[in-house]
Formats: sequence, C-alpha cells, structure tokens
Amino acid sequence: MPDFSPDEAGAAAYQALFAELEARADALRGARAVVLDLRHNNGGSSLWSLRIAERLWGKPAVESARQRAGAKTKVLWRPTPGNLAEVRSFGDLIRAQGDAATAALIDAFVPMFEQAVARGDTWLEEPDEASSGEPAGEAAPLLTVPVYVVVPGQCASACLDAIDVFKLFANTKLIGAPSSADSTYMEVRTPELPSGMARAIIPMKVYVDRPRGNGEHYEPDIVMRDFDWSTGNFLRRIEDDLARR
Repeated sequence: MPDFSPDEAGAAAYQALFAELEARADALRGARAVVLDLRHNNGGSSLWSLRIAERLWGKPAVESARQRAGAKTKVLWRPTPGNLAEVRSFGDLIRAQGDAATAALIDAFVPMFEQAVARGDTWLEEPDEASSGEPAGEAAPLLTVPVYVVVPGQCASACLDAIDVFKLFANTKLIGAPSSADSTYMEVRTPELPSGMARAIIPMKVYVDRPRGNGEHYEPDIVMRDFDWSTGNFLRRIEDDLARR
C-alpha cells in the first residue's frame, strides 16, 4: 500500500487487490503471517486501508472495533463556501476510484454542508459511517494469524489512519521506524493566494476526542535500525520474530 492517493491505474490495482483478498480469504486466514506494507505512503484517503481491513478481519469485526475505539470521537467541519466547493468534488473523485457506496455517502453529506453554509454555522458534525444506526454487537475477527505492518518514518494522515485501524486487533505488530504525527486539524485544501505567488494551507475539519491524540505517533514493536529497508530484509526480521513466538 505505497499510495492512498492513487491515479486511475492505482485505483484499478486496489480493486484487483480487494478481489484477490476476497478470493484468497481462507488461505490468508490460515497463513503463517500477513504483511501489510506502508513503505513510501504519504497519505490520501483512509478508505483504501479501511476496505482492506474489512476484507481481512471481516467487516463486522472492523465496524464494532471502530465503534468501541471512537465512541466519543466527533469530526467537525468548518462550513464555508470554499470548503463546500472542495467537498463537492470528493464524490466524483471517490466514484472514479470505484467506491460507489462511499461516494453515495458523500453525495448525501453535501446538502447538509450547503445548509450549514447558508445558515452561517460555525461547525458541522460529520455523520460517522461506523457509528450510524444501532451500535454493532461485538464480532470476532476472522483473521487471527500474526499481522506485521511495515511503517515508514513519513507515515502521517491517512497512513496513520491505516495503523489506527490495523492496531485495533491484538494480532498486529508494527515493524519499521517511529511514524510521523498529525495535528487534529485535517483535510487540508491549498487555494492559491490572489498574488499567485503562494498558496494557503487550510484545514477543513477537526477531530474531537480522537483516540490518537494531537501530535501522537506510533512506536514500532520491531525497530528496523538497518539502512537496508529492502523487502528481503523485512522478511528476514519477520521470520526471526515468528520463530521466537
């Protein structure tokens, strides 16, 4: 998973990966281990990692674990005309990436945003897909074999969101470097200033009571101090850890 902002070819590759995960679900759940590789990942949309987690651990298990972890979490958007224009573009982007269900959720959110802008509201609370409707009952994860997540030092934004989900499950270990960290102000847009000589960086939403706090990072369970970050070297370290279990 080197990119959560895929181009058309990358989005097609994710769709192929989803299909492969579904086809090989039984084999993966009987494997010695599963490795999730976030090397080179600079963030983007957290939906890609969420869909992968659902196909590995099972959607009911992921939903119930996210509900428990984020029971107090709220996402508040700043409803302004500029932010509204950006949010309107999200639906077409997600739809082009092959996620019609999420695009429909965004389409339903846009009228709420429009109404909040018209009223002059300061904040608009985002409906949470994971906590909508009745609380999910606790569901056992389908994947119980060891899971290793390769974490690079620049991992932030949606890359951190991926770790948030993967680490909800006790069979997950992080291997690599300490991750980067986020503010609780997220989803930035970068409009050009009137001079044309610079751009502003404007966060459009804020997390309230997010389990991972402002400026918090992840420490790896297995630290890679080597300069050699090749796939082969990671696999050797993972094999060593499996042998000690």
